[in-house]
Amino acid sequence: MCQLTMKTPKKTTRKKAQKKAGRPSSYHKTHGSKLEAVADGNKGWTDKEIAELFGVSEQTINTWKKKYPEFLESIKRAKVLGDDAVERSLFQRATGYSVPEVHISVHQGDVEITPIIKHYAPDVLAQIFWLKNRRPKLWRDKQEIDHGVTDAMGELMRELDGTAYNPGNGQPTEREST
Repeated sequence: MCQLTMKTPKKTTRKKAQKKAGRPSSYHKTHGSKLEAVADGNKGWTDKEIAELFGVSEQTINTWKKKYPEFLESIKRAKVLGDDAVERSLFQRATGYSVPEVHISVHQGDVEITPIIKHYAPDVLAQIFWLKNRRPKLWRDKQEIDHGVTDAMGELMRELDGTAYNPGNGQPTEREST
């Protein structure tokens, strides 16, 4: 008798290219003009406004910031430029400033255009805001004052009015009767 043996073919394993799950990113480097508008910094864009400009959600903007360093840097630059513009404006408001303007008037049927310089006085509220943020130790609302009550002064107080001074909490305590 003859036995036939069949060889089973070896299983070949092919590594399939792993595809990323999810939808492809809608970020394109061709968003350049929109990105330039954001990087201009004059508007002071929030993440929500940037998302609306690109037609995506705020979460997508946050994902792009993590995934695309050039996008994150553009947004950072824009926010710094916006903050700098506000800082300059606040300083001008706090110190006063002048701007050229024109005054238009009608006199006996003739239109007269007169160039003038308009002066804006310093704004006290802007000064307070500036100082509280730039020099908080000197201008904050809550001042910490050390009254300098020492243990020796506490003893003196106890002798004078019958109370003992507790330096642990700064409060006088009732004197124990002996």
